[in-house]
Amino acid sequence: MKEENRTRLWRVTATASLLIAILVAAFFMIRIMVDNPTRGTWISTDSDLTLTIPSFGAVTASWPESDELSDVTVKMNSEINRGEQLIAFEPDFKVVEKKAREAQDPDTLRADMNMLNGTFYYEAAEDMLTLRNPDSGDQIVFEKAH
Repeated sequence: MKEENRTRLWRVTATASLLIAILVAAFFMIRIMVDNPTRGTWISTDSDLTLTIPSFGAVTASWPESDELSDVTVKMNSEINRGEQLIAFEPDFKVVEKKAREAQDPDTLRADMNMLNGTFYYEAAEDMLTLRNPDSGDQIVFEKAH
């Protein structure tokens, strides 16, 4: 009877270990395939613009270092194509105009939102995000916030 119990216990342990290993491997494979490589908080090297890009959902533009725009945030729709390394931003310009009328520096707000409106090639390194306009070749460079 003891040998029979040990064999059963060994089978249960081996099966549980195999299931856990499969689940961990599946988790990491799904994360690699689905995760957004541009995810994070990025600070523009040329302005006070900060982008917060989640894995899924709306991108948030803010200007926390600006005295005039520190309390303004704008949410934008975004879409990413990892295969072609393209990211598209679509600000809601009705909201942008409403916030611009209330902001102390509406020209910067409008200019930054116009600059981000469209599709960009992206290059996401560990601490740098570069967005390149496919039409004009203009680049926007961001550093990762720590």
